[in-house]
Amino acid sequence: MAAIVIHYDRHFTHSTVRFFMDEFNGRSDDIVHKGKEAFSQQLAKGIHPFIVLFVSLGWFTGILNGTELLNLIQDPLLTFQDVPVVLLLGIPLSFYALAMVGIHPIASMVLVHEVVGPILAPTMSLALTIMYIVSALATFTISLMALSSQ
Repeated sequence: MAAIVIHYDRHFTHSTVRFFMDEFNGRSDDIVHKGKEAFSQQLAKGIHPFIVLFVSLGWFTGILNGTELLNLIQDPLLTFQDVPVVLLLGIPLSFYALAMVGIHPIASMVLVHEVVGPILAPTMSLALTIMYIVSALATFTISLMALSSQ
């Protein structure tokens, strides 16, 4: 059975490559060149900080999941598992606190989800999603940037 699957995967990969080669008909160098050009233009326009944000955020959460720190933070919150309203009200407060320290709302969402998500996601995924969106949008009105621009 495994030999059939490996043979099928090799055949599928080969036919996929052949399809793309036939479809582009030698234009692959042009497509790669245009892709590199568009990416360099985006870097010049200012997407570079977001690349650094997302890569470092992924690295940080990967390390956080491998440590006991996440369990130490989640253990006291597990007592509120039967009263999810308390945890849902804690989400905007944590977003506001992280915004006042200067943490971007996307990073706040990832950090808060790493802590609260495993507790609430199985039962209240829609409410959790709405609370993330509302909290992230609300931080723009109360963050230090908004306060300093008035």
